[in-house]
Amino acid sequence: MPTQLEILDLSDNDLPISSSFCEVLSRMTVLRELNMSYCHLDDDEVALLTPCLANCHALTSLHMNGLRLASEVEVSTLVRGLTQLQLLHLGKCELKDHHVAELVRSLYHHRHLTSLNLSGNILAEESSQVLAEWSHLHCLEAVGLNKPNTYG
Repeated sequence: MPTQLEILDLSDNDLPISSSFCEVLSRMTVLRELNMSYCHLDDDEVALLTPCLANCHALTSLHMNGLRLASEVEVSTLVRGLTQLQLLHLGKCELKDHHVAELVRSLYHHRHLTSLNLSGNILAEESSQVLAEWSHLHCLEAVGLNKPNTYG
């Protein structure tokens, strides 16, 4: 994969995230947009992405909708250092209330964020309180907070 890419769309595939893939991704210093929505990533693969995305200093758009993350995954660790993000979409990741709250807490220094999608995750008392106290919420241009679809 060429390391000079600015946009990388890997959405809706079964591509395994390996250490060699992460090595290449970490050298994509001009990458502005990464879409990994509906990829079949497990918790270990998401953990592998964390240090390599930290090297992607130009990354302003991260789409990771539909990852079906386990409750023990701290997604906040993945995005904590990506303070240049303008768009963060983590809809339908099956995040529990506590993990959504931790994610929002990790966004306190994301001053450029204009679009946040947390739709389809569990937003309850803890996450609602953290969102209400988050001073940057009023600066966002687009917010997705729809509840999960419970239809059978």
